[in-house]
Amino acid sequence: MKRKLMMFLALFFIGIGIVTAQTQVRGTVVDETGEPVIGATIQIKGTSQGTVSDIDGNFNLSAPAGGTLVISYVGMQTQEVPVSASVRVVMVSDAQLLSEVVIVGAMGITRPPRAAGYGQTVVDPAEAIQKAEPDLFRSLDGKIPGVHVGASSATPGSATKVLIRGNTSFLGNNDPLYVVDGLPYSNSEVTTGNRLTTAGAYGTGLATLDPNDIESMTVLKGAAAAALYGSRAANGVILITTKAGSKRVRPSQKGFEVTLTSSYTTESIASLPEYQNTYGQGSNFTYSNANGSWGPAFGTPGMETIPLYPTINAVYPELGPRIPYQAYPNNVKDLFRNGSVLDNSVNIMSYNDKGNFSITVSNLAQDGYVPYSEFDRTSFSVGGNQKLDNGLTVGGTVSYSRTVQNGPFFGAGNYGGSVSSFARAMLVPRNVDLPNLPYETPDGRNLMAFGGVDNPLWSWKYNTINSVMDRTVSTVNAAYDFTDWLSAGYQFGWNQYEMDRKQVINIGSVGPSGFAGQGQITNDSYTTQEIESNFNLTFKHKFNEDYNLRVTVGHNVNQRTTHRADQEGNIMIFKGIYNVGNTQEQTAGESTSKRRLWAIYADALLDYKNYAFLNLTLRNDHSSTLPIQNNSYYYPAVTGSFVFSDAFELNSDILDFGKVRLAWGRVGNDASPYYVNGTYLQDTPFGGNPIMLLPTTSYDPELKPEFTTEVELGAELRFFQNRIGIDFTWYNRSTTDQIAPLSLPSSTGSRTYYTNFGELNNKGVEIGANFVPVNLRNSFKWDITGTFTKNISEVVSLVDGVEQITLSTGSTSEPQPTLKPGLPYGFLRGTVIARDDEGNMLVNPNSGAYIADTELGDLGDPYPDFRLSVNNTFSYKRFSLGVVFDARVGGVLSSGPASDLLGRGLTKDTEDRLGTRILPGVLGDPNTREPLKDANGNKIPNTIQLSENDLWFSPPEGNTFSINSVHEFNTFDATVFRLSEVSLGYDLPEKWLRNTFLGSVNLSVVGRNLWYFAPGFPKYTNYDPGSNAFGSGNVQGIDRESAPSTRRIAFNARLTF
Repeated sequence: MKRKLMMFLALFFIGIGIVTAQTQVRGTVVDETGEPVIGATIQIKGTSQGTVSDIDGNFNLSAPAGGTLVISYVGMQTQEVPVSASVRVVMVSDAQLLSEVVIVGAMGITRPPRAAGYGQTVVDPAEAIQKAEPDLFRSLDGKIPGVHVGASSATPGSATKVLIRGNTSFLGNNDPLYVVDGLPYSNSEVTTGNRLTTAGAYGTGLATLDPNDIESMTVLKGAAAAALYGSRAANGVILITTKAGSKRVRPSQKGFEVTLTSSYTTESIASLPEYQNTYGQGSNFTYSNANGSWGPAFGTPGMETIPLYPTINAVYPELGPRIPYQAYPNNVKDLFRNGSVLDNSVNIMSYNDKGNFSITVSNLAQDGYVPYSEFDRTSFSVGGNQKLDNGLTVGGTVSYSRTVQNGPFFGAGNYGGSVSSFARAMLVPRNVDLPNLPYETPDGRNLMAFGGVDNPLWSWKYNTINSVMDRTVSTVNAAYDFTDWLSAGYQFGWNQYEMDRKQVINIGSVGPSGFAGQGQITNDSYTTQEIESNFNLTFKHKFNEDYNLRVTVGHNVNQRTTHRADQEGNIMIFKGIYNVGNTQEQTAGESTSKRRLWAIYADALLDYKNYAFLNLTLRNDHSSTLPIQNNSYYYPAVTGSFVFSDAFELNSDILDFGKVRLAWGRVGNDASPYYVNGTYLQDTPFGGNPIMLLPTTSYDPELKPEFTTEVELGAELRFFQNRIGIDFTWYNRSTTDQIAPLSLPSSTGSRTYYTNFGELNNKGVEIGANFVPVNLRNSFKWDITGTFTKNISEVVSLVDGVEQITLSTGSTSEPQPTLKPGLPYGFLRGTVIARDDEGNMLVNPNSGAYIADTELGDLGDPYPDFRLSVNNTFSYKRFSLGVVFDARVGGVLSSGPASDLLGRGLTKDTEDRLGTRILPGVLGDPNTREPLKDANGNKIPNTIQLSENDLWFSPPEGNTFSINSVHEFNTFDATVFRLSEVSLGYDLPEKWLRNTFLGSVNLSVVGRNLWYFAPGFPKYTNYDPGSNAFGSGNVQGIDRESAPSTRRIAFNARLTF
């Protein structure tokens, strides 16, 4: 009994000692600026006990006296502090750790950025959402070195051109490969009508992707980076991971978090011309009901009124017989409305030590400034990953998105049968009050005050293009670690994209050609289905303490099936019934294609002491679109990177991180489906008998894939505690064995022969830089990031006997995008002024206007000489201010809108029109194109006077500076400087939210395209060189009556729960 009592007392006092040795710790964790660190882990060293900091950075913990606390947070250096009653911990950024946080992947293979021997850009998704820009990539324009982003139109849902390091294929697809959650995304722009007469600003398949659901984005630019994607990677790869498909946990993420984002954006025209309001309709100061404003000045005696326009007087005589002859300064502006964009999204994300789960639901509704134009996108995605008790990790995603686009017709207003709604929308004579005049007859037909065009108000209401795009995507994946050195992963994905479009050219329109005023209905249905299977087996091995080897071998299968069906009906029977069955004449077409690509590949990564890396990859593709003897081919790549700052243990007070890299790789493009001989075509039956035809196109039986070979070198440097950073890349890329057609004499039985020939080269420089000039203890920080991109494109060779190839525009009247050795890709050539041997322009002695050359001349490169951007970010406590400038320098644009504004005498550029003008040059013979000489054999300077009217609207014998003239005078320097983005944000203090259900609240205002300056265009046209009449295809640098650019201001809120 006594022994038991003594034991009890001993244990009792020991327990008291233990209890009294505990200390109640109250602490705060902050960063270098004094801001609280939320979610930092505080752990008692040597135990599993711990806690995390709250929204104010505070924590409470009972810890043994004399013990040590370990405080850690992703991206910051781990701190150890002794236990005490009150603790304040200042976390410091870990430069090396930060460089390793983000990993990149190709075919599901990941690597730390320091191991990447090629150029890449990791894009912050925050740069793409709530930026007053509904289009994902337009919000990133200028922010990614080496990537060119161009808009086809300013109307809602229109296509965007994305180009990485220039064009690689003569006539094939030059878009990058988009890979979302490991699954390729089709991004076709389906064109229904003729671009110049009966088409609209169509969208592309990527419009179905919800930017709110993006977790991360990486741009792989070079051949070495993309080689594992094989035949589809010649143009670079854009890797996107959605929140549903993400397998990682964000550093700031709670176990369960709800994020709500909401944006309301106002939209208006940014590039409305500055019109003159001195002169009205007519020519040479004489009134007529003409398209131009070269008539008498307002206020001219006897010109107080003019007759009501005949077309309107015939229908609404009560408005006449005469109307005031006066200027209507807002007669273009009032045709349009203020647009808006409403974007709402909610994301629910949960994670634990076994996996994660995410749901995102979003809706975007955009009403464009053009009446009746709109774009709506509704998206839903769900996905997650979970590690089972048996060690198997499984996951998957399901997403659905529907977009609806309603938009107007575009095109060139001077073409017969054109139904372009912008044929005269920006060219209204100064005395025509178009917004307040009737635009339709009582029976709903087009009514226009002047010219043989559709009234834009009537066209926007009745001539419609409705496109509905649906995308359904599902993926499943599984991974298992057999041992610590052997693992396997598999993913299967299904991606279906459907587009249904209805185009209506209504009864009463001026078009289409052949059926003017009778109505046309077109249905166009396009479906593409993509199936992707990918299996990886990964081996890891460590050699002593210095070497690590990882080898991945894999198998990939991809199948793409495309189906398209269209029906066209002409001569509508009943007005208002938009069904092809409601037409008197119908035609239909249908096509289906299927292609399959399977491959095996290997990736080997060897690193030495985590600062020297060698990466070898090899992919063997087997394509169903190539002849059997050539359908198996290889894509190798070799990359190396060397982190010399670690290897040489350089002074970190100056150089924080230094890395050089070198890469060589090969990728390519296979052929389109059915590039084979021996098929027949179906023709219209004759006499009730079916007819089959031999095609006039034949194919090389030895056809090979296009090959793109590229070498690049680069360096990444960070100085002075990451206050200066530089990422430099130089590359040289050549594409050979281009798959393109050659013209053959008809005697051969074929007119076109597809074969391999030619070489296209791109070389250039990409620079990304950041600089922190100010970083004060009071939390004020000024951060500057910049990008510079220069790409030089050259067609190196074609084939013997072929001097050049022209990219089709559908008309010989347009400038010709040309492939010609020694010139850049798509170089524009067109009609020019005749010149003598000294470069003097030749003037027609009969008119005083210039003589056109009989041969086409060079107009210029549609792509810029270089692009740069500068992003200034100022932050102070909870405020942030961002200002983004960018510049596109060089390149040319053939602009119908700018030329027409001058030729019609509408802007202040042509307001000073009294007196006469003399064109510089010498007189020439219109027949021989040789200069005329006087009796002494000297060239005769031009002294013939022209009116201002003739200076801009070419006279019958000769060419002047605008309408009815040569392409040379319609082509302008496309340089533009732009204040592309200004943003102001504020984070509400956590203490304001402490007793609410809210975790954080961010409010911001963003303005887009607030100012621009295009010095190459006439001043008062206010032309913004950002549109392209031919969408996102290979033809660039030509604009025909497009919609003016927009200016947007967005009001945003982001809340977490």
